[in-house]
This record gives sequence, structure tokens and C-alpha cells, in this order.
Amino acid sequence: MKKLFLWLLIVSMIAVFSLAGCKVEAAEEVTEEEAVEGPVEEEVTGETEEAALDESEEEANLIKLDSLLTSKAIRLYLSISGTVEEISGSNLTITGITETGEETSPLIIPVSNEAKIISTYILPEEATKEEITGNIGISEEKEYNLGEKEVSFKDIKVGDNVFIVLNLKPDYTIEGTEVSLSPVDLMPIE
Repeated sequence: MKKLFLWLLIVSMIAVFSLAGCKVEAAEEVTEEEAVEGPVEEEVTGETEEAALDESEEEANLIKLDSLLTSKAIRLYLSISGTVEEISGSNLTITGITETGEETSPLIIPVSNEAKIISTYILPEEATKEEITGNIGISEEKEYNLGEKEVSFKDIKVGDNVFIVLNLKPDYTIEGTEVSLSPVDLMPIE
């Protein structure tokens, strides 16, 4: 599933960069003189008809991709997980880890003002089963129960681990709409 989302993100980025390089050419107006004189000879560009067909096919494919990415019928769930490297305004700079353990290039994620931010925390030993959302162990002998609580953006710190659900907006920008936070200081120091 991760690979599918990564593939969709790559395809959408290719589409964005391809669209950024495309030009829309304006139709030429025909003056009265040109209408009387007859058609103006076109400038020879050296392009073959095959290259022109390839470009129009590529443009048609980009239009189809654009339609797919902006369709309300298809829900794309894009996400990123990693470590917060920097916080600037409502932007988080995130560095992820690949499946082979290598760091990814940092990615700046703008987080929506309406984003739901959920933080994990260590529950006290007397916590009820209803409060427990998971557990974590630091050794075979010691295990801690985890709970979750909604926090604000200001509670995110550099070094925290995050999982962010992204929204791909119609202008091909992304925005974080949900943040799951595992604070850097989650584990107590013993």
C-alpha cells in the first residue's frame, strides 16, 4: 500500500512539473490584409508530425491525470512520516527514513489551521483499559501503556516523530490535515 501511495505521489509530482513547463499558445487573429492576401506560410520549426502527435498525446494524458487527481469520486490518501527537523509558522520540515534505513531529503509540509493533532503519551499505571491505545517496551522487563490526546500545533517540537495525512489540493499543493505525534521525550529517562 505504501508503494502505491509513493507511486501516486511521484506521478503527481511529474505531472505538476510537466504542466509547469507547458505553454498555452494564443490563437492568432487574422487581419483584413491577411484575409485578402491569403494564408500566411507557416514557419518551419523542424518538428516532425510524429513529434507533434507525441506532444498532443502527452498533453491529453496530462489532462486525464489532472482529472483523476482532482476528482471527488476518487480519494487519494497521501501521507508522510518522519522526524520534525524544523518548525516555521505552520510549516513542518520533515525528514523520513526509507525502507533501507536511509534518510530522505527534507520536505516542507504546511499544516492546516484546522488540522487534528493527536499526541501519544505514557499513561499512569492505574489507567483503565479504555484509556489504553497501545503500549511500548524499552526492554523485555519494562512496558508502558500509551494513551492519546488532542493537542495544538504549538505542542509539536523539533525531534518529534510524526505521521501526517496529506490533502492534495486542486492547485497541486499539499497540506497536512491530520497529524499523529510521538513526542521525542515520550519515554521516561531511567
